[in-house]
Parts: sequence; C-alpha cells; structure tokens
Amino acid sequence: MLLECPNRKSHEAFALEYHAGLLFEESASEETLLALYDQAIEQQNGSGNASRIAERRTAPCERLSTLAALRDKFQRQEAKGLMTLDELRERLTEIEEEKAGLTAELAALEDEATAARRIEAARGSISSYTPVHAEWYEDPDAVMPWEVLTHGAGPEDRRRAYRRYGARFEIDGEGELTLKLDLNLDGGIMSLTGTR
Repeated sequence: MLLECPNRKSHEAFALEYHAGLLFEESASEETLLALYDQAIEQQNGSGNASRIAERRTAPCERLSTLAALRDKFQRQEAKGLMTLDELRERLTEIEEEKAGLTAELAALEDEATAARRIEAARGSISSYTPVHAEWYEDPDAVMPWEVLTHGAGPEDRRRAYRRYGARFEIDGEGELTLKLDLNLDGGIMSLTGTR
C-alpha cells in the first residue's frame, strides 16, 4: 500500500535556509552544547572514570604477568623431562587463549578511556576560545560554535556545523520547522530538539 506524503506543500528555499540557520543558532548555542557534553561526561563517569578504569586494568595486567611466568615454568618443566611436548603444547595453547582474552579486555578499557578523553577535550574546546585540546582539531568536521553560529557564516561552514552536531531538519504540513541535534559521542548519542 502506498502512502501519500502528508507534507505536499513546497517551501521557499531561501526562507527555509534562513529559518533553519536561526533555529540552529538558537539551539546549538555554546551553553546548550556545554550542557550536552556535561551530560555525556556524567554518563561516562557513571560507567567508569579514569580512576575506575585504572583499577580495572590492575587484575588483567597482573594475570598477564602470571601467565608469562607460567609459560616459562612449563617450558622449563618440559626441558627437564617433567612433562611431554604434547602436554607443553596444550598448556601453552591455554595460556595463549587466556592471554588473548585479557589483551582484548585491556584494549576495551583503553578504548573507554580514549572515548572519555575525547568527550572532555571536545567540551573543553567549546568552553575555551584557545586551542587547548589537539583531539578536537584532529576531527575534520570540527567547528567551533562561535565560528559558525552566526548568520554571517557561509553555506559550507553551516553545512560543516550541521554535520558536526548531527543537525536534522524537518518541516511539517503547517510549515513548522523542527531541528534534531545529535552529538554522537563515541557510541552515546545526546539529543536536543528545537522548533521554529
């Protein structure tokens, strides 16, 4: 069954772009963006901040050291004839499998720490007019709010800002323009909706 689009009315592009720019400027203010980043940082800290991540690294690191010692011990036992070569291979395979799991766990913890640092760096760069955090500038779509959130910005600058902040515009049958702003923060999406 085909459904007709309820919004069959056309809208003047220039006026629509102007109102979209105004809505974005109002919704993506520095204050609003800081609030979204603060919310993301709070969520990140709830699941594990830097000190918790460091604590969670301790056990896998210690176990990796133990596995290295066990590997040496098993090789010495085989050399002394206390275990067969097949037994040694079996023990070494078990050690390698456990080591792979621990390495993956440590990599996931490092990814979590990196995500937290990126969110904090992005937040810091918005609240500071100086380039404090290099991570922000490594992002090709990075746009500072004060650089773009003016009507004097060119179309390409506005498009970059829309992309950077996940801006999606919709217009209904009555001509009401809606903006949905999504900050995709390493897996967590922070949303804000505004209308004009």
